[in-house]
Amino acid sequence: MIVGVKTQVKWIDSITDVPFIGGIFIFILIFIIPVVCSFITQATIPSLHDDMGFTKSLFFFLPVWNLILWFSKIKLYIFFLPAWLLTGGIALVKIVQMYWK
Repeated sequence: MIVGVKTQVKWIDSITDVPFIGGIFIFILIFIIPVVCSFITQATIPSLHDDMGFTKSLFFFLPVWNLILWFSKIKLYIFFLPAWLLTGGIALVKIVQMYWK
């Protein structure tokens, strides 16, 4: 099990129990929503109209989205780690690399 969900929400729990469909649903839940929010942010804020702008907005939305899910009793796991820890750590490292140059 690489990706998993622990939740008390019955409809989410029942979808994630289905082998292939559950994996797709977890992928959508973890990644697609923050990516769409990043595209919308890049399109609406003029200072983010380049590729780095999308990266900056994704580094904000991905950990924040996973934290919101975590606090709403939908606990996402990647490689048995909480997803918000993994994506937040990656985002911090990449932000430091972007601004260090």
